[in-house]
Amino acid sequence: MLGLKLGDIEAFPFVDPPDSRFVKDGFRLLFELGAVDDKQRLSPLGRKLARLPIDPRLARMVLAGAEVGSLRDVLIVVSALAIQDPRDRPADKRQAADQAHQRWHDPDSDFVALLNLWHGIENAREALSGNQLRRWCREHYINYLRMREWHDTFRQLRQLLRDMDIDVPAPPPRNEDESEEQARQARRKTSGKVHQALLSGLLSNLGTLVENREYLGARNRKFMIHPGSGLAKKSPKWIMAFEMVETSKLFARTVAKIDPQWIEPQAQHLVKRSYSEPHWEMKRAQVVAFEQVTLFGLPIVARRRVHYGPIAPQESRELFIRRALVEGEFHTKGAFFAHNRALIDEVEALEDRARRRDILVDEDTLYDFYDQRIPAEIVNGKGFEHWRKQAEQQDPQLLHFDIDSLKARDADDVTQAQYPDHLILAGVAYPVSYHFDPEAEDDGVTLTVPAAMLPQLPVHALEWLVPGLLREKCIALLKSLPKSIRRQVVPIPDWVDAALETLVPDQRPLTEALGEFIRRRTSTRVHPDDWRLDLLEPHLIMNIRVVDHAGKPWARARSARLGAAL
Repeated sequence: MLGLKLGDIEAFPFVDPPDSRFVKDGFRLLFELGAVDDKQRLSPLGRKLARLPIDPRLARMVLAGAEVGSLRDVLIVVSALAIQDPRDRPADKRQAADQAHQRWHDPDSDFVALLNLWHGIENAREALSGNQLRRWCREHYINYLRMREWHDTFRQLRQLLRDMDIDVPAPPPRNEDESEEQARQARRKTSGKVHQALLSGLLSNLGTLVENREYLGARNRKFMIHPGSGLAKKSPKWIMAFEMVETSKLFARTVAKIDPQWIEPQAQHLVKRSYSEPHWEMKRAQVVAFEQVTLFGLPIVARRRVHYGPIAPQESRELFIRRALVEGEFHTKGAFFAHNRALIDEVEALEDRARRRDILVDEDTLYDFYDQRIPAEIVNGKGFEHWRKQAEQQDPQLLHFDIDSLKARDADDVTQAQYPDHLILAGVAYPVSYHFDPEAEDDGVTLTVPAAMLPQLPVHALEWLVPGLLREKCIALLKSLPKSIRRQVVPIPDWVDAALETLVPDQRPLTEALGEFIRRRTSTRVHPDDWRLDLLEPHLIMNIRVVDHAGKPWARARSARLGAAL
């Protein structure tokens, strides 16, 4: 009716108008086949389908067969599907009929079984007279009249295709030395194209095995393979069916095993795609997500990794900047990258020394730096590198941080004098490193000592730590004193500041120097046992790293334990 331009179908003056639901079902099928667009207008493919006077599903298979180069075999199968099954199965001789038909069965496809039957009949036609052929049909439970109808349908469709300038290939020359079984095996090997063509008309008749030989199909239908199918006992993972028949259950009849990878290319206009878990992958230098593809609600692709950039460019760009550039998960030859990471490491080293996490700017600030400079269309590493090389020709410093812009707060108090890289003890310079992680074994200040120098190490001098941490340690020591003494040195921070103005780090214990200062000011003696050193935070006790002559770690201990050991 669309091809004849008869106007709005629902407004057409039918003598017995169809239910509007059936009209909608018809349009839905035509859209599935690609015969109409989403506005119910006839497509170029639909015009071709309208010229073939058979079910549009079958017509779609025929045209697909011409596209994939399997037209003759597809036309044979379609001609059989367009008529009543030529195989007889009398109620009183079903077992004998099934046994006779077993000769042409294929374990993976009822459609290939029809091809096998066609070639079996053709061989009999060539070898037998008319009466002998009739008798042969009776013996093999083939309905002679329907067999003739099958051939007539094939010839009529072949002629219609010629009128459409589509030539059906002639049958290949028969190999006299080839047995019937060898011919069947050869057809099985080349049946992939045939099934792909048939699939074009059966996209809503797919199913995937779920459990107990039950299949999940389109629109959440559940069905089983009909017992009369050659695949009934095999239950392949994915199948397509020519028809669904509901008796005691919903059964799929005339089915074939298929490769699910055939589905998506033929159903591009029907599938729905969803994406989950977008994430940056350093190796691919892309934002990757997992794609799920469904056809009429049936998942045909579960978790396919895809480049997320073309799908969600804005989200991909943000993930690229944050993970690749801000967090450093990126391989690039750009000098900016090493420069920026070195500056960040430098500021983080300041934080480790000062035991603060508020000096380095937050990640949002770093993100904004890149966001303002990188074009909106950059979503992955490849695109970034192409743009960067051109942009840096104009401004080599375009993507370079500077140290001041990386500092959220003033860190002028974190100086070399307050947090030195070496401590001079008894005339020897020992390397010092810093780590700020209360959960780590080396939290605080670590002094590296060669094993040979260990006996000469002035242990009590280590109690003075480094100038930047000395005030915090002194406050903690005074807070550990008994209440009777502690009441005389309040406010404690002011007393510590006063003490540090007079005390000079030397070889004596820090507690002894503080006790002497308190005695001079208050006339109160502080006994060594009054200091609760066990209450000190680990980072207020020097960490000693002992190395061998090659510089390899040999032992590690806090200075308090080391002093006791020495």
